[in-house]
Amino acid sequence: MGRKKSSKPKPPKINKQKLLESLIEKPSQKVREWAMKEFSLLKKLTESYPLEFFAQIKFPKKLPSLAVLFSDWGENELAKKYRAYTYVAPPEEKIELSQEKFGDDVLVEKKLTLRNWL
Repeated sequence: MGRKKSSKPKPPKINKQKLLESLIEKPSQKVREWAMKEFSLLKKLTESYPLEFFAQIKFPKKLPSLAVLFSDWGENELAKKYRAYTYVAPPEEKIELSQEKFGDDVLVEKKLTLRNWL
């Protein structure tokens, strides 16, 4: 007897190396130490935000390090981008207009201007 396959499609795996390269500048030397540091920072960030969120966000230019996202500016920027990422527009309310009239008509009297008075 084999295992049953689930009917839910699995989301595609996210390549963390490519994710890091898209978000931050890759150094020309000491790449291994850089990768270890950035992976540990990414792991700390994924405790607060999902990894799929980081695959979706873009910054105007590449960051020098993920440590920038732990600063006040970075936390505010991540919070704004996460709210936009999780935002679901409220359903549009349908307003029904009737053909019947309600209430009395109101006459609006315009002020008498000098030109109209002469």
